[in-house]
Amino acid sequence: MEVLLSEGKSAQLMAEIVEKFDQASQNAEVIVVEGLVARSSETYADTLNADIVQTLGAEVILVSSMGKGDVGQLEERIELTSQLYGGCDDPKLLGCIVNKLNAPVELSALGSILPEPPRDIDDPLSGEDLRQQSTVFSDNFKLIGAIPWQADLVAPRSKDIADFLGADVLFAGDLADRRVNEVVLCARELANMLEVLRPNTLIITPGDRDDIITACCLAALNGVPLAGILLTSGYPPDERVKKLCAPAFETGLPMLLVETDSYLTASMTSRMNLEVPIDDLGRISNAMDAVAEHVDKNWLKTRCATDLEPRLSPAAFLYRLVSEASAAGKRIVLPEGDEPRTLRAAADCVKRGIAQCVLVGQRDSIERVAETKG
Repeated sequence: MEVLLSEGKSAQLMAEIVEKFDQASQNAEVIVVEGLVARSSETYADTLNADIVQTLGAEVILVSSMGKGDVGQLEERIELTSQLYGGCDDPKLLGCIVNKLNAPVELSALGSILPEPPRDIDDPLSGEDLRQQSTVFSDNFKLIGAIPWQADLVAPRSKDIADFLGADVLFAGDLADRRVNEVVLCARELANMLEVLRPNTLIITPGDRDDIITACCLAALNGVPLAGILLTSGYPPDERVKKLCAPAFETGLPMLLVETDSYLTASMTSRMNLEVPIDDLGRISNAMDAVAEHVDKNWLKTRCATDLEPRLSPAAFLYRLVSEASAAGKRIVLPEGDEPRTLRAAADCVKRGIAQCVLVGQRDSIERVAETKG
């Protein structure tokens, strides 16, 4: 994709997208195409999304979140993005799903990779509140869903962090099942760290801090399901400590070991990508259930049952033309066979299976030009 865009071959890219769409839509009633998320390294994402919508003649549902702003700032973002698709009044722009409603803005202390679980909010927003307070939503541009924040839906497994850090697993326990809601760097005195021994907390500590390791194990034996203990600086625990703490590991408490120091390890976890891994079926299922519970299902069913009048975009027309030409299997004769543009067209025809090409001209001259043009 990036190669075609850099070479100015956006038409070819759209034709390939139409081809993949055509293959995926066989025997399907509804196709959902997830747009690219714009990042600093992919500034073309928004424009490419709009081109794909135009090419496929697709209808559009925007997805946004409140972030650190208020309802007015959310409206501004929606209206700005909608301009790529003709504005909120354009019939192909159906509405918006607002995600992570009432998400906490604050982050935990050093080493935390996740916002803290939701605290009491004085005036939490509901979907109905959002609909009433905003002027951007209407019968033509609907608020299709308002998904409330749930910390568990962005909580990785202890296994995911172990994989991300390349950690050695000293005790696996429930590594694949325990969730990490908070990561805490602990290097303080024992009495000053007891309050961080909470469920779903991953404790990062130097491997030679036997007192902290023992305290974590005592918490596990008392029924606190820590996400795990992550030892740093390459120091494994003393064998006598491991023997003393063996009953705690039998409760499912994972223990990991990395070579990096505590500060760097905590810093690395803060940069971890929290997207859902493809094998995290539990988190995927929970996210699907949460979304399904808070979207307008009746509207979606009605919309999916609506027949759309197909519109043949230039890219779709080109794809259909190429498909029919390939099926016909014709031979075409191209004069001026040593003209570089003719040679390039012939090469494309062969590569894409469009036709068999015969070049008219002197063989030596044609081969020489072909070689110089690669």
